[in-house]
Amino acid sequence: MITAIWQHLLDYRAFIAPLDPVQKNHKFLEFATHSSSWTIMALDRHRPAPRLTGKDPTYMSPDRRYFERHELEGDWPFAAKQAFHLIHAQSLGGVIADYDRFYTNASRHLLPGGWLEAWENDLRFFTDNAQDETWLVALRE
Repeated sequence: MITAIWQHLLDYRAFIAPLDPVQKNHKFLEFATHSSSWTIMALDRHRPAPRLTGKDPTYMSPDRRYFERHELEGDWPFAAKQAFHLIHAQSLGGVIADYDRFYTNASRHLLPGGWLEAWENDLRFFTDNAQDETWLVALRE
């Protein structure tokens, strides 16, 4: 559902980084693939398709040709020659604890001129009912 909202907001583009036209030698990384909906969208929207790798700690992704199972915290398992033109990350809230390390890893694994695109959302709850406000404050804490 969140990916569908992002698609609508971005006019159904897979990313806004200025990489068009995408070349088949372009390398993309999807960090925390979840259900791989972004990967599917990126591959569907670009011909020739870029070389795409997904990184996720689960086996949720339906098509495992592109995905590597790996913990998201810590050092990334890619060599310098595997640097990427685009790293896409989406909905990382609750998925990683150390954002500084994430951004350090991402900058280490981008090619010169490469892009990191992070799509985040704010899922806080609000109410106009004063009685419910106590519960919402407790939920936020």
